[in-house]
Amino acid sequence: MLKTIFKYGVIGGAAVCLYVFTLTYSGAVFSNGPAQYLGYLAIVIMPLCTFLALKEMRDKAADKKLTLANALVAGLLLSLIAACLYCAVTWVEYEVFDNPYRRKLIDATRQEMTAAGKPETEIEHRIGMLNAHYDSFKPYVNTVVWYLGLGTLYTLVSFLLLRYFLKPHNP
Repeated sequence: MLKTIFKYGVIGGAAVCLYVFTLTYSGAVFSNGPAQYLGYLAIVIMPLCTFLALKEMRDKAADKKLTLANALVAGLLLSLIAACLYCAVTWVEYEVFDNPYRRKLIDATRQEMTAAGKPETEIEHRIGMLNAHYDSFKPYVNTVVWYLGLGTLYTLVSFLLLRYFLKPHNP
């Protein structure tokens, strides 16, 4: 069970990292066209990994059944592994490499506030708040909380699908 959870947690976390960083470094996220909505496709990765992990656990079980308790434990652990991997990679990106998302966010904030006629002191204060946010643990805590919350939802939906609609085939 743990091997399956770890495998799909790493696959899910790595896939989200790869997808998000590809969009970020390609500039697609910062465009004003349809490409800006590509980021929402990342939402499909974790439910798919959760479903596949629970299906594999059910199929490997001797009685071909999966309990709700086992599904919840598996889904939460899988989500925690993926969130920790994403946070670690994001931290390395923020601290080691030039972060285009943060840089472009600050540039866009500066341009927007300048165009609105805001004073330079207010602009610098806002940029200072953005930097303080990204230099804190808030983004990482938010990531873990969201992954666990959504992981619970994905687990419950996957469990119901596997239990009531996608029953295992008996030879």
